[in-house]
This record gives sequence, C-alpha cells and structure tokens, in this order.
Amino acid sequence: DGKPFLPVGLYAGGVSEEDVETLKNSPFNFVMPYGGAALKWPGAFQKDHDTENLRYALDKLEAAEIKFGCNLITSYESANHALKSWWDGEDIGINERVDKIADVVKDHPATLFYYICDELPASLYRQIEARRSQLNRRDPDHPTFSAYFQYPELSYYSSCQDITGLIFYPIVNSKSTSMELIVSNMEAAREVIRKKNGTMSLWAVGQAFNWGSYGTDRKRYENEYRYPTAEEYISMVVLPAIYGVKGYIFYSYHTLRHVLGSLSVEEKKQEFEREWAKVCAMGQVLRDLEPWLLSLQVAPEVNVKTLKGKVVARALMNEEGSATRILIAGIGPGECEAELTFPANAVMQSKYGKTTSSGNGTYYFKGNNICCDILN
Repeated sequence: DGKPFLPVGLYAGGVSEEDVETLKNSPFNFVMPYGGAALKWPGAFQKDHDTENLRYALDKLEAAEIKFGCNLITSYESANHALKSWWDGEDIGINERVDKIADVVKDHPATLFYYICDELPASLYRQIEARRSQLNRRDPDHPTFSAYFQYPELSYYSSCQDITGLIFYPIVNSKSTSMELIVSNMEAAREVIRKKNGTMSLWAVGQAFNWGSYGTDRKRYENEYRYPTAEEYISMVVLPAIYGVKGYIFYSYHTLRHVLGSLSVEEKKQEFEREWAKVCAMGQVLRDLEPWLLSLQVAPEVNVKTLKGKVVARALMNEEGSATRILIAGIGPGECEAELTFPANAVMQSKYGKTTSSGNGTYYFKGNNICCDILN
C-alpha cells in the first residue's frame, strides 16, 4: 500500500489452519515456510496441481494478513531435492520451474520476497547471483533474500541477493552468556559496506529455538541446553536494531511448535505455550518500535562511556520528530556498566529498570551477561 513496512517473521515447516490462527494472533506479519512453492495446505492438496495448491495457500495467508516468503533454496543443480525441476506434474527444468513459480506469486498480495539461498558455500556465489538476476527480471517488484552464517566470507555474497540475512543463534547451550556473535556479524557487514563504498540491506536471522530440541537424549536436553530467557530474546533484537537492521526473521516456528525431540506430545504443547509467550513478547517489542526503526529522521548521537564490559547504544527519532527512543544493549559475558549522555529536553524513563538518570541528559546503565534497556 505504499507505506513503510517492518518485516517481523518466522521460518516454518508448512502451515495449517491451526498455525495460521496462531500467527494471526501474534506480532509476526510474515512466514517463510520451507514447503515454499510446493506449499501443501492440509486437506486441500492435489497431486500434480502445484499452481492451484500454491494459490490456495497464498489466499489463506492473505486472508489472515500474513505475508509469504517464497522458498526457492533447492533450485540449484547441486541441491539434493527430487522435485527441484518439477511443476504441475512435469519435469520442466529448474530455471523454467522458477519462472513458473514467479508467475504464480508475483501478482499475489501475500507475496513478500523470494528466499534463494540458505547457507550455501561461497564457491556457489555465481549461481546465487544468476538466480537473483532471473527473479529480478521476472518479478521486479519483490526482492530476493538469502541467509548466511559465513560472515568472514560475506563479501563474496554481497551481490547475490537484494536483502542479506545475517544468522545468529547465540544461546548454544546452558552456559551461553554472550551475544558477541551478533556483533561479529554486524561488524563484518559494516566492513563489506565500507570497502564497497555502498549500502547493503540487512535483516537479522534470529534465534527462537532450543539447540537441544533436535536430540532425543532427555538428560542432555535438560542439563546441557536451554531456551533464551525473555530478557535475552529482547536483547538479541535490540542489538541488531542499534546497528540499523530493519527486517527480522526468526528460526523457527516449526521447531518451537512441532519438533518433539525428547519430549512427549503433551510436554511439547506445554513447552510451546511457555516459549511462544516469550517469543511473542520479543516480536511485540519490535512492532512497538516500528515508527522509530523505519523513520528517516536522524536522532542526536548517544555518547557511551563504558565503565565495565561492553555496551552499545543508539537513539532513534520518529518520523514526526516528536519522540525519541534510546536502545541500549550489554553484550556479555559478565557485568556491564556504562554512562550515557544524550541531549534530551526531558528525563527519559527506563523500560526494563536497568538505567537511571543522573540529570542533565546523563544516564547510568548496569546489566549482566546478555541484557538491554529501552529509554522512552
């Protein structure tokens, strides 16, 4: 509709009526199903009718006001996917299949982007570039998106997509206490931008899962792994926002809701209800910040004097220039303290109680491990 849009979405396996209802009543506004172009709506799937199946699923998503990321990551010769060249019951070739899919989704109002690469090695960058070019010609109105964890090789991927997703899942096990991984990713992107003297559209590919969910050893799951805490979830989106990220996708709804691991079906349901509340609280923080994250206004600079640990901060101003938010993140591990100065006319209030005002635009932030605050 021509208005700025903050993408806040989730990876998923497939989508069902139950899933869509859950997403509809959440802060998340798009989904990227790994079923992708071969999306199968339960109860309405027809074999060898891919075009009709996809349109039906897109209509369902649009009715729920959920946007769609079209998964094309298996559209390469090297991909181990039996149906990568098949569409509507015929083997038509990979490139031809991509064109057919683009023709289906490009005019549908639910379509948001094409997902063309998921962690492919840098040696394949020419193939990824070619896929981007093909889709840009076929559908110039929707961007291509890729996600990478290989931040030391980021320069090789810089022309492979319209939007680059930086993957970071810092809570690896029960002892994780730092989000330095996010800083490393963001700084690597900054270096690529500096060297190329240009810009790069960046999205955060954030963590919404427990690394232990994929194993069946119950003892290890309980003793060696954990989900992020509510504070860690929010901190892990505040930090990319400080770096200027304007799009977010989280891995993954499917793992949260459907991957049993060492749990029973009932245990998984109870776990999902608990963790989904935390994930939605994180998503809501982003949606609440939308007027500031999307604003083109330049806010005054926050001066950060770090007293202990590592702290970063940034001020954001809404488009009208009438309100400011200050985002603060402690990277971890360990305690962190910082003195922040900002030319504000009124004393700003701490959202999470980690920052106090000393007067005259001076604030004192104190936290531990992965932490954050937002000043209103």
